[in-house]
Amino acid sequence: PRLELREQVERREQLPLDDAAFDLILCSHVLEHLDDDQRAMRELWRVLAPGGRALLLVPIDMSRAATEDDPSVVDPRERERRFGQRDHVRRYGRDFGDRLRSAGFDVVADDYARRLPEPVARRFGLARSELVFVGVKGP
Repeated sequence: PRLELREQVERREQLPLDDAAFDLILCSHVLEHLDDDQRAMRELWRVLAPGGRALLLVPIDMSRAATEDDPSVVDPRERERRFGQRDHVRRYGRDFGDRLRSAGFDVVADDYARRLPEPVARRFGLARSELVFVGVKGP
């Protein structure tokens, strides 16, 4: 089933799906918009079948060791200044993989977009510097 993850998590704090319902999940540029990204990560892990994979993409500032997360920032201009976009609620740092691990995933960071020819990366909206994080749910 196709779901708008952002709406489901914000509205209900829990996805209306069975445990282990999916072998593959694509979550592209969603988590930086959610107030409780850790809850969303745990929900993704919960609905992923054992041995399944989640492809997770977020904007990451690789110059930052840690994610900047400040729920008190509500002004759109200040969010843009601090987090890079008016509707973002955090700016991820190099600790994104650790955040996924804390939700239960085994994590591999892949520089897949760098290996693609430029026109192909552009066609699929992948920034060359963007890492694809693959979260695997162990058996």
